[in-house]
Amino acid sequence: MALARSALIWLAFTSAAVLADEPVAIRYATFDRDFEKPLRSEPMLLRDGGAKVVEFNGARYFVSVGVTSIQGDTATERIRQLRVARVLALKATTEFIHETVVMSEEKLNQTTTITTRDGVTTGSTRKILEETTLARIRGVIKAPAEVGSWKSADGKLFFYAIGTKL
Repeated sequence: MALARSALIWLAFTSAAVLADEPVAIRYATFDRDFEKPLRSEPMLLRDGGAKVVEFNGARYFVSVGVTSIQGDTATERIRQLRVARVLALKATTEFIHETVVMSEEKLNQTTTITTRDGVTTGSTRKILEETTLARIRGVIKAPAEVGSWKSADGKLFFYAIGTKL
């Protein structure tokens, strides 16, 4: 059992290491020429988005990538993709620079109903658990320039990258 668990842990670790080094298949990519190689050297950003300081050939770049789903092929949908992915890239930038305050609230409502009809008493209890999570990020940033955009290989996700050379 312990040997099997160790083998699974080793397999998961080596699989993650291999996936991190493998190039990510993307489509319809357009990059700023100064950012193409640094972005392509970061498979996690290409596949998952987020924000990161990338070191490439002795230079440092800050890159932030927003991701949104593709819900069609109309002009309106393409504008929505750009707007949503840009806002998410800015959000990732702000989260990278400033701390995020996360508040979580759980509320349990319990209602008990007792009914007497024709001399027969019945009762029922209804419990409702409501969970709310709110993330608040505050920050003022000068928005970095667009440095690239691409789609996932399966055509389901749109990526928008902003960045600056440090």
